[in-house]
Amino acid sequence: MPRTMSIKTLDDIDEAFSRLGGPLWIRARHGAGGRLSLRVNNPEEAKLWVRLNVLQGRASIEDFIIQEYLPGRDVAFDSLWYRGKLVTSYARERIEYPFKHISLSGITGTPSVARTISDEEVNKVGVRAVLALDPEPHGFYSVDLKEDPNGRFRVTEVDGKWHTTAPLWGLSMARAYQDPRYNLAYVYLALGMWGELPWDLPQYDLFPSDHYLIRQMDSGVLLMRGGDGNLWKIL
Repeated sequence: MPRTMSIKTLDDIDEAFSRLGGPLWIRARHGAGGRLSLRVNNPEEAKLWVRLNVLQGRASIEDFIIQEYLPGRDVAFDSLWYRGKLVTSYARERIEYPFKHISLSGITGTPSVARTISDEEVNKVGVRAVLALDPEPHGFYSVDLKEDPNGRFRVTEVDGKWHTTAPLWGLSMARAYQDPRYNLAYVYLALGMWGELPWDLPQYDLFPSDHYLIRQMDSGVLLMRGGDGNLWKIL
């Protein structure tokens, strides 16, 4: 995990910069889409950010945490489990967020451009994070990770659900390659109904790497293969 401190008073912000250095990342402890998050370079910036959001009624001081800033890749890990056994998983790097210019942090929720990756360290950390949350996982679990300055992945969030784009990734891959094993929503339902699947799935890297899912307001949903630029119109 990134080193993290809770904020109960504004004085805690000074303590955080003294202990963790700077810049730091301040965010709401609850909510999705990078809620109330911002990179802050010094205590004054952090205090002004907290005061503004408290003054405008979006949060209380106690709603904030402050963490070491992680400058590296922004990665998502999705995994499907059945009675404690990992069924399959995949990982992707978030590359671009929609309308990032309207957010001070540049993060606005689910990405508009993401790329599948195959990374042994991501798989290992993702599985360990899920098992730390639940010793016998059953269903979908998602993990958010960010790289620190040394290239190590740190866990920033773990949820007992899939990321919102997981069904879209499954649909896109299944349509592009005409392979029902890629359709995560179907896999999930089949496993829930019958307790088994008609085919084997890899535990890691379900989707081939270097595929870009592109979602823009005017483009619909596109899937592009990085190696040769082959493009599929999904929706």
